[in-house]
Order: sequence, then structure tokens, then C-alpha cells
Amino acid sequence: MLQFFSKRVVSLLSSSKIITKDIVKKKFTIICGILKNCFFFFLRSAILNAGYQVSFTHTNKTGIKTNAPATVIWDIMRCWEAKHPSKKKNIEGSVAQRILLTSPAKMHSFDIRNDANPMSRRMGYVRFQENPLPYWGPGTRATAMIGEYKMAKSKQNQGKRKRDNSEENK
Repeated sequence: MLQFFSKRVVSLLSSSKIITKDIVKKKFTIICGILKNCFFFFLRSAILNAGYQVSFTHTNKTGIKTNAPATVIWDIMRCWEAKHPSKKKNIEGSVAQRILLTSPAKMHSFDIRNDANPMSRRMGYVRFQENPLPYWGPGTRATAMIGEYKMAKSKQNQGKRKRDNSEENK
């Protein structure tokens, strides 16, 4: 319902004369792109339903931290694969096939939980800042030569620091 509403607002904004329409349009376009059935959302819910804690990491956009043991995580993965089977020809003879041959010790619930989506994310806090401009990092050190003069000197010094092949053979 929310996505239908968002798409409708975006289409109406195209013909609007509101000054802030670009900002509003961006926000509603983001809402249209939110994935309801994203695996990581279900994964976090399954971990919480299993009685463990889970949160996002501060170092990786798709990473999670949990106190669940690896056996529980693998069981959850096997349960997910049982509900959403992959094509067998894609995993024949691979490590994935060996992992999936083991049946899960317990069937885990993928029922969506509200606490799987943390409050900071629901409020729209940005965890990973976007770069303000391309190549925005530290530039080259200050120099007095600018424009055409710098390019001329660059061309003049082209290959000057390269070793001569005759020197290497000595």
C-alpha cells in the first residue's frame, strides 16, 4: 500500500511547481525501492526468533553481528534454502551442495519481527556517509604552477624519471 502511494506521489510531483519537489521526489523514490522480502531482513528475524541478538555492523553495509553460534546460522541458511530452493544444476559438486546435504537440526521461523529493523534505521539515520563529490579526498599538494604552465612542464618531464635500459644491464 505504501509503495503504491509513493509511486502515485512521484508521478504527481512530475507536473508540480513545488519548490522542494526534487527533495520530496527523491524521498518517495527511495520508499518505492525498499525491498520488503529482502533476505537479510528475514535472516535478522530468524536469528531473533531463535532467541539470539543481532545488529548491523559499523564496517559493512550488509554485515551483521550476532551472538548466535555458527551452527544456528547454518541451520537458518538450510531452512531458507528448503523454503526457497536453488537450482540444483548451479550447485552440483560445490561446497554449497555439501553444506545443504546436512538437514537442519531445527526448523527456524522466518516470521517478521519489528525489532529486526532497528529504530535508527526506521528513523532514517545514515550509518554510512555518502561521498559529497567524486574524487573528494585529499588533493595534491599546493603548487604555484597552474593551468597551461603545469601541463607544459608535465609534458617536458615526461619519461625523465624513467631508468635507462642501458643502466640496468651494467
